[in-house]
Amino acid sequence: MKRFSALVCLSLALVWTLALGCRPRGGDGLPTDGEPTDGEPTDGELAPQQKAAVDAVVDQLEVASKALTSFVDGFTGVDADTDGSVAGCPDVSFVRENGVTSITVDYGDDGCTNAYYGDSLVSGAVSVNFNRLEQTLSGVFDDFTIGHDVFAGSFDFNQDRDETGRRVLTGTVDIAVAGHGSTEGTLTMRVDVANVTLSIEDASLTLTDADGVSYSVSVTDVVIDPIDNRSFVPESGTAEFEGPVAGSDEVIVFIIEFTAQSPVDGTVLVTIGDAPPVEYQIPGVGN
Repeated sequence: MKRFSALVCLSLALVWTLALGCRPRGGDGLPTDGEPTDGEPTDGELAPQQKAAVDAVVDQLEVASKALTSFVDGFTGVDADTDGSVAGCPDVSFVRENGVTSITVDYGDDGCTNAYYGDSLVSGAVSVNFNRLEQTLSGVFDDFTIGHDVFAGSFDFNQDRDETGRRVLTGTVDIAVAGHGSTEGTLTMRVDVANVTLSIEDASLTLTDADGVSYSVSVTDVVIDPIDNRSFVPESGTAEFEGPVAGSDEVIVFIIEFTAQSPVDGTVLVTIGDAPPVEYQIPGVGN
């Protein structure tokens, strides 16, 4: 009996050891010896390369939003029935010809400041053509600069209105910012011109950081309120993309959730794989 009991114990121990040794590391989300499995966070902490991916995606959303805000004052020309101009920062001039209004949103060679961009000096211009019959907007950036950031690229949108009168713009963007990277893809955005608020309802974007690393990002219900928040970090909505698994070349799904706290101090919620959301603070926000 003693020999039989010993054999049983040995067999159970062997089964238990094999069960532990064969536990899959790609999908259960459980930590082993304190290390993350399947690239998911351990003890509420992202790996360095995961932080870098989140930083890069949020940075590109910020700079793209700055670029898209640059021509908001140009809607004065879109709505005008005659040629005209409006002085300010920016100066807006518009000329109608053959059903097309040519609009220049000009921040000047020496630059100026306005409520959108806070204390940053803004210079250069955005040139926009509005086809009144087709209700399309196309624009290019002409040495448009915020602080030390120089913007280049273009956008093409179809314009509509929602029940509240906000502009609904659907189309493509191709924006590059020296030292940051680029944003390219399609989006649908609602613009509250009176309050200068952007609501990106949905977007499919390729965001490339300054090191040339690209992320395919789906954006949903992201709201940017640069005047009230004094920041272009979104106050709500999500950005989903595939980011790095810690310590490997594999990727896993990331979801960044923005909250009212995000433009205040950079705090976002990051969900990686099946793990619970982790609080992460984007550097340089609110400091």
